[in-house]
Amino acid sequence: MISIIVPVYNVEPYIDDCLASVARQSRSDFELIIVNDGSKDRSMEHVNHWLGEFTNTHVIQQPNSGLSSARNAGLQVASKEFVVFLDSDDELAPDAIETLCTILENQQPDMV
Repeated sequence: MISIIVPVYNVEPYIDDCLASVARQSRSDFELIIVNDGSKDRSMEHVNHWLGEFTNTHVIQQPNSGLSSARNAGLQVASKEFVVFLDSDDELAPDAIETLCTILENQQPDMV
C-alpha cells in the first residue's frame, strides 16, 4: 500500500537513526526506496548495513542532482498506491505506517 522514499546525500550522522525507525515499524508490508544522490561520505555504507532488515527494497544510484530529483527518481520505481517521503535526517514513529494504512483503509482519502 505504501512506498517510502528516502533520498540520501551526505547524511552519515543521521541515516542509521532514520533507517532504524523504518525497521521498527509495527507494519512491515511497505516498499522502501533509497535514492543515493551522489553521496561523498560513508552514508551508503550505513545504508548497505541496513538492507537486510527489509524485504522489499530498491536502491537507486544517481549523480548529485538535488532533493527533488532524488524524490522523482524514487517515484519512477515506486510500485505502491501511496508514497511517503522520508528525509534521511528524520525518523518515523514506530506506528507511523500502520496509522497511515488504517486511515487510508478506513477513510479512503486521496492524501494524508
